[in-house]
Amino acid sequence: MRKLFWLVPAVLAVCVGAFGLSSGAVSADDELRVKILLTGPRIGGIKPQGNSVYRDRADGSRRFKVEASRVNLANGTVLTAYVNGVSVGSFSLAAGIGKVELNTNDDDVVPVIVAGDAVTVLGPGDVLVLKGSF
Repeated sequence: MRKLFWLVPAVLAVCVGAFGLSSGAVSADDELRVKILLTGPRIGGIKPQGNSVYRDRADGSRRFKVEASRVNLANGTVLTAYVNGVSVGSFSLAAGIGKVELNTNDDDVVPVIVAGDAVTVLGPGDVLVLKGSF
């Protein structure tokens, strides 16, 4: 039991050193994956939430996804996702949830994301619903 007590902190220290505590990025030999959280102002008393995921593979393929949930707007409301002010896609809400997914393997135009790029999701009338930065 005494050996196990000292082994757990040692393993934890190695894991923290190898992977870091605050990184949202996962890197493998063939893929870079970064996920950010998106937040926005309350709509009708409910705070929307979401995330955006970017994947860049060594083979040149890329994926980009924006998901929204807890959006207190009517079913069928169209939201538009932007990267640095450039529209990357739109989606309709169903029960406060929606997403847009882009994949170069599906012949979609997927933006190349770099640190500091801003993701915004706007509703009708260009009202801010969600935002975040890579």
